[in-house]
Formats: sequence, structure tokens, C-alpha cells
Amino acid sequence: MRVKQLLMRRVEANDPAATYQAGVICSKEGDYKGAAAYFTKAAGSGDISAHFDLSGMYREGEGVEKDEKKHLHHLEQAAIGGHPNARHNLAIFEWKSGRTERTVKHFIIAANMGNDESLESLKKCYGMGLVSKEKFAAALRGHQAAVDAMKSPIETKQKRLYGYRDIGIVFRYRQEFSFVCLFSASGIPLHSPQLLRSKIIITNQMHCE
Repeated sequence: MRVKQLLMRRVEANDPAATYQAGVICSKEGDYKGAAAYFTKAAGSGDISAHFDLSGMYREGEGVEKDEKKHLHHLEQAAIGGHPNARHNLAIFEWKSGRTERTVKHFIIAANMGNDESLESLKKCYGMGLVSKEKFAAALRGHQAAVDAMKSPIETKQKRLYGYRDIGIVFRYRQEFSFVCLFSASGIPLHSPQLLRSKIIITNQMHCE
């Protein structure tokens, strides 16, 4: 398949976003060891989604041996990189460990990134007296701001992130998922978790020969 060949070219060029998507393909096909290998490579290049997926694989022992330390390591790396679900899961981990203050901090950070589950959990914490009225109100405002930002037009996102024109190439594989690989006018790949993971497809596609 031509599209898969294009994807693998980007993998061979050490493109972390493409490497992550290769792992997604393996996972969908039931090749969890292959998925873990691609995710590990992508995580090594700083892909936060790869870190997040690896954390789950090490937790469940899917494609790799169960390893709580590695699970937590990849979860923390994903959270530090700005993955809202990872931040939420860290909050749950801290809660189970009895560290309520750290739990609340993680929930606030995730809520400010637009995570609905963290906001709901924060509401419960507020009802239990674990978070102040001021901090809860600030989290509500932060959550709404994040949600509003995600609704902004793709053109606005591109201008804010890069400040110049980019070319979007949409790769599809069996119509199960799509992702965007961005190139500047000079042909240098650009990567943005906000664009690559938000299921937003840039309309100015180009054909690759």
C-alpha cells in the first residue's frame, strides 16, 4: 500500500510522529510487541503519546513484561510533556497512594488542559474540602479556556504555532485513523502534539510522488 510506504519512509527518517503511528497500526493489528518497539523508539525522540501508550502497556503487560516502575516513568514523562490524560492518571495514582495534596495539583493541571474527568474529580475534591473555592474557580475558568481554544479554526492554530504557511499531508491507513505530518516550505518536518493528536485535518493537502 502506497500510503503505508510513505509512512515507513518517515519512520526510517526518525520522524517520531510517524513512528508513533506505525505503533498504532501494529496495535490495531494485534502485534503488541511491534507496537511496543515503535512506541519505545518514538518515546526516545520525545513523543508524549508514545510515552502515554507505553505506560499502559507496562501496566497491563501488553507486548512487554509488566513493570510498575516503567509504567510510572512513561506516565510521568507523558504528563510532563503536556498529555492531559497522563496527568489525570497521575492524579489517580497519587490518590491511591494517599497523597491528596499532590492529587489535587495534578487534577488542577489536567483540568486547565481541558480534561473533563479531572474537572469532575476536582468537583468531588472541592465537595470534600480538599481544594479551596478560589482554586476550584480558577480551574473552572482554565478548563473552559482550554475547551474554547480547541474549538478555534485550524488556520488560527497554525498561525499561532508557526507564524508561517505550512503544507499539510494527510495519511490514511484502512480508514481507521488519520494523522497530519507538517512540512515547512523548506521541507523540514514540523511536529505539534496539538495538531497531530487532535484529529484535525488540514485542508491544503498535497500529493506526494
